[in-house]
Amino acid sequence: MDERRLTLDELDALAQVALQRAGMPEVAARVVAGVLVEAEARGIESHGLRLLPSYVARIRSGGFNAKAEPRLVREGPAVALLDGQNGLGPLVATRAMEIATAKARAAGIGACAAYNSNHYGAAACYALLAARQGLIGIATTNSVAAVAPPGGRVGRAGNTATAYAVPADEEPPLVLDISMSTAARSRFALHAERGLPLPEGWAIDAEGRPTTDAKAGLGGYLLPLGSPTAGHKGFGLAMLMDTLAGALSGARFGIELQRMTDDDPRPYGIGHFLLAVDPSWFGDPAVFRRRIDRMIRDVRATPAQPGVDRVYAPGERSHAHWMEARQHGIAILAQLEQRMRKLAEASAGREREREKEPQMNANERK
Repeated sequence: MDERRLTLDELDALAQVALQRAGMPEVAARVVAGVLVEAEARGIESHGLRLLPSYVARIRSGGFNAKAEPRLVREGPAVALLDGQNGLGPLVATRAMEIATAKARAAGIGACAAYNSNHYGAAACYALLAARQGLIGIATTNSVAAVAPPGGRVGRAGNTATAYAVPADEEPPLVLDISMSTAARSRFALHAERGLPLPEGWAIDAEGRPTTDAKAGLGGYLLPLGSPTAGHKGFGLAMLMDTLAGALSGARFGIELQRMTDDDPRPYGIGHFLLAVDPSWFGDPAVFRRRIDRMIRDVRATPAQPGVDRVYAPGERSHAHWMEARQHGIAILAQLEQRMRKLAEASAGREREREKEPQMNANERK
């Protein structure tokens, strides 16, 4: 496949322009673009820049509020509730983790739930916001009811993307970013685009039959983590995350969240839950980080099975991918680059046309 290598700065600038031309303020566009580029740089391409066209389309249809600025609804010493104002998920989740880390600094632990939001992309990006400040970060979200319970043939819980990030001393952070299904639906789309079959145990089709056809999987439902023999584990965790991000926050949850097309103007009403813990409240933070170093090195030193090159601690490979991307850029599909450039150019053209139109007062707009 034809690919183009671009620097992170080039990709970030391109994504920002596309979002700003679609109507986002500069600061908000910078936040959302940064999350998409970081996901791409960490090798999570299913939650990276390929989401940009969908985000822009949802803005244009009215499904996302491009001008949203999340609003604090209530707070206590260690908790807060945020109204996302139907803004883009990466912006809402970033603001929520900023609140959670500030609370953790003051109280040892901080939690911020958010409602009235949308798809937030890669969960690791928010957990890492805390880890880079020396805090333990946990991020979760709910989403459309795409995960079928064990034995079920339709979705009843969201594929709740969840991550943790733990700061280390000399080692990269300990990071895990997973969904509660065997694989995220966005990976189905990647397989479909590339004409690849799905592995066994990833999906059922619209009739509830196991399938390895990526297109049939996209039209069906996801199987929970641990399928086929231990799917109750993944589904149970999905319900816990939906409880925190959805039921607790006041967002929609469970079957209230259903798939929509990009041209649907209705809001999703997704919720998030961000948690930060300050290790300094439990002891010397430097000692804690060194203990995490030892934990990581013990995992890395595990004798490998035959045919396995080496054992990795959670987050090691994505960190190496990120470091490589910072130095050498990212190879993305030429088709994706072209779509991004067209988004920016087309939106810019519409903006110029709007500037030529006669200005109307508020009454004339009604």
